[in-house]
Amino acid sequence: MNRLLAANLTLMVPVLSWGLPIPFLDSLFDRWDPVLSAALRYALALPFAYGFWRLTRRGGQPLKPPDLSWWPIVRLSVFGLMAFSLVYAFAVDHMNPVTAAIFSATAPVITALVARFGFGEPMPEGYRLAALLSLIGGILTTVDPAAVEGPGIGLPGGEPLLGGLLLFLASGIWAWYSLSAARVRRDLHPTQVTLLSLVPVACLLPLLYLACWAVGLAAPPPAPADWRADDIGVQLWFSIMAIGAATIAWNIGIGLVGTAVAALYLNLVPIAALGTGLLLGYTPRPLQLLGVAIVLAGVVQAQLRLARRQRRMRAG
Repeated sequence: MNRLLAANLTLMVPVLSWGLPIPFLDSLFDRWDPVLSAALRYALALPFAYGFWRLTRRGGQPLKPPDLSWWPIVRLSVFGLMAFSLVYAFAVDHMNPVTAAIFSATAPVITALVARFGFGEPMPEGYRLAALLSLIGGILTTVDPAAVEGPGIGLPGGEPLLGGLLLFLASGIWAWYSLSAARVRRDLHPTQVTLLSLVPVACLLPLLYLACWAVGLAAPPPAPADWRADDIGVQLWFSIMAIGAATIAWNIGIGLVGTAVAALYLNLVPIAALGTGLLLGYTPRPLQLLGVAIVLAGVVQAQLRLARRQRRMRAG
């Protein structure tokens, strides 16, 4: 299969997994504490990721090579996945989840800055244009000049500045995780790296929630009689798809096209959220459709430049 085609198919897994449930997050966090929700998602994602690794591993390959220290894994897990999940959850709790997608439009730029100044990676050819188009299109996709009303996908104004700052921080943490995961050890398959990084956070988040609950910083879990089917469905989706399948696919996609180009796909996440909105009765406006086209143009032109560079490298 063509490398870029494989990358497109692979990176669409996190795009759809992360974007489709966005309109439901606001109501979920009204009933479930963000830390508790994150703890449940990672605990449920771990068995899925382990089963996927068992199906795809080669021979009797161990999950963790004996000569690999746990320290880089724990660091990747705690300062990457765990920190991102908590910061993002609190950010969304302070603002409408769909409005939060406005800030996700800055993810390619933040990723490029983290890669350049944190890891010394040069920007890929054509990335500046792609990042600019992705930023413009991402904002147009999620901003409506008029007040938009619809079930689960309203865009109310006046979100606190704290939510935006936390989302910028979350984007930086995710960029650090993505770049660091590819450097844990070159001979490890992305599925191994993902599963290994899930283990510490799945163990620590429940303990963190219990500690926060004990001192009054986290809300108690809702009574079983108050559990709703849609809340359970969103939790299971995030566990299996948004954490398990999407994180595995994300790390594989990075291996195919690099972190900077993969970050451009993050601006397709709001488009997936709009798709859910259509099912909920929301009608997209022309400005939002224009934003979709601009985002896609940015991603496509970056891919075309990458394909030309790969052809030149093979020819040389």
